[in-house]
Amino acid sequence: MIAMRPSLLLPLVAAASLLAAAVAAPLKVWVVNVSTAEVPTSLVSFYQTAQGVINRVSTTDRVLLVGLTADRLKISGQDAAALSLAFLRAEPRYRPLLSFDDARYIAAARALTLFEQPFAKAALTHVVELGSDDADQALYAALTVAAQHGRAAVLRASPSTRREILARTGLTQLLPSLVGQVTATNSSIACAQANKFVRKQLRRDASNVSTAMFATWGRSVAGKPTKGFDFVIYKRLLTFCMDAQGSDANTTQLDILSHFPRVTKAGRAMPFGFGWWTKEGKDIVHLSSLGFSWLGGGHNLALYSQLPPLSGAPQPQAPLPTPAELPPHVAIVVFSFSQGDAESFGQKVRTMLLLVMLLAMLLAMLLLLPLLLLVLMSLLLCSFK
Repeated sequence: MIAMRPSLLLPLVAAASLLAAAVAAPLKVWVVNVSTAEVPTSLVSFYQTAQGVINRVSTTDRVLLVGLTADRLKISGQDAAALSLAFLRAEPRYRPLLSFDDARYIAAARALTLFEQPFAKAALTHVVELGSDDADQALYAALTVAAQHGRAAVLRASPSTRREILARTGLTQLLPSLVGQVTATNSSIACAQANKFVRKQLRRDASNVSTAMFATWGRSVAGKPTKGFDFVIYKRLLTFCMDAQGSDANTTQLDILSHFPRVTKAGRAMPFGFGWWTKEGKDIVHLSSLGFSWLGGGHNLALYSQLPPLSGAPQPQAPLPTPAELPPHVAIVVFSFSQGDAESFGQKVRTMLLLVMLLAMLLAMLLLLPLLLLVLMSLLLCSFK
């Protein structure tokens, strides 16, 4: 008999639950508005982590969060989750899997009523507490503890607000409090404090966190409704502060990463990071040098990642251009980019090269100007003779 880690069984369990739901009945999707106009920013992580637990444990229901400020499209300002919701509702290939009903929409003013639902009460059993005065980076420690437990959400608030929410939700079972564990006001020091706590937790018990993935965030984005907290809990990911320039980059951070297997020449599967960074370029280069890959986070992935991929092209394809007869001296040059950041970084390089060329031309002109003036004066003098 082959034993498997619980974290490795999660994708199989999710796939099995989706298959069972497709055969028996579609999963009921609850849409919860957590707009910060009504929900305090510090409480968004509470809903995100609860969403991760529910979407992993429940066999009948799923939660989709909308209204996240950080999930709006940059140009149009539209709510990306709301657009995704419209697509899921309209896509016929997902209708056997997901069930939508306007009665299962929970407005931001009533967001806490999510925890009154039987499926939420059955899935979510514990809470990890953080104080409102704790450093933002304390969330990394709390996410790790919640992921290790598997059925806990992270609640960061003042003592009075925590008491009120626990009373209203009926969540009375508390894991050891993390209040006061990470309190430094300097973000670099707070990151180091959080990482030491995570390393201690990992040494104490590493059996319930994934060895295929880990989560990272940087020094300055932890306290915002950051992309991916639901996925961290759904996949039970260890979370730490990634900073290649941090004082603990080659000590505590390396100790944490030693828990994960490195890529080998034999082609062993590469574990990868998920979430965010402190300095994108430096941090990703640092992870790559250690044999790890990395990808950015996203909202609602605890739901989206469970859906089977759509076969074929989900959006219309541009028609092929009409072949044209070109003169022999004409050539077509095509530039192809794998993704947007490649073009963005390439644009920066091209801009710098263009500036260097312009400066070189200007310098050359300044150096040649006296010579040109001398030649012009000589021609003028010759014309008067």
